[in-house]
Amino acid sequence: MRISFDLDNTVVPYSNEFETESMTMVARHFGGERIRKGSILLFKDLQNRGHELGMYTSSLRSEFFIRKTFL
Repeated sequence: MRISFDLDNTVVPYSNEFETESMTMVARHFGGERIRKGSILLFKDLQNRGHELGMYTSSLRSEFFIRKTFL
């Protein structure tokens, strides 16, 4: 099954209302965005179960910028 997530205020929170994952040095260096805590574990679990994941956004973020966020 293909499962898609909206980045805007779902995976990437706009406020401090939700805890976020710690950013790796690589992500900080290349300017990734903070993502909601638990996202990485959820995504890995879904992939391990054979699901294909997708991210979408209505913002003008480039594919490169989105990939940097998940380093």
